[in-house]
Amino acid sequence: MTERAPRSRFRTVGLALVAIPTAVALIRTATATSAPLPARAEATVAVRVATRIAQAEDSQRANARRNFPGDAWSADDDFHNQERRLAHALAGQYKLGIADVFHIIDADIRAHRVEGRKSNAAPCKPRPFYD
Repeated sequence: MTERAPRSRFRTVGLALVAIPTAVALIRTATATSAPLPARAEATVAVRVATRIAQAEDSQRANARRNFPGDAWSADDDFHNQERRLAHALAGQYKLGIADVFHIIDADIRAHRVEGRKSNAAPCKPRPFYD
């Protein structure tokens, strides 16, 4: 009987070490408030965001081509990284969700078909050189 008592005590302590944090986590999850959704862009803000993105595109593409000469896929990847950074900056500036900013960019590209602006990526091909 003395051998069972320590085992039972260890089992109780072990269950408590699992059950108490689990109960705390469940209670905190059930009572947590969700973060407010970012505001949707008003029409005037959407126009400003679309204009800033469109104005930056030529210089960003030129910069990407300089960074990756002869490698269209990597240049496109670099351009989209620059565009992503600008989109995050604009989302913070106008207090918008990043998805809303990308939606504005997509809608602007589709609404204003301009030579040079494209909504696709270069096909993935092997690089012409390897470092």
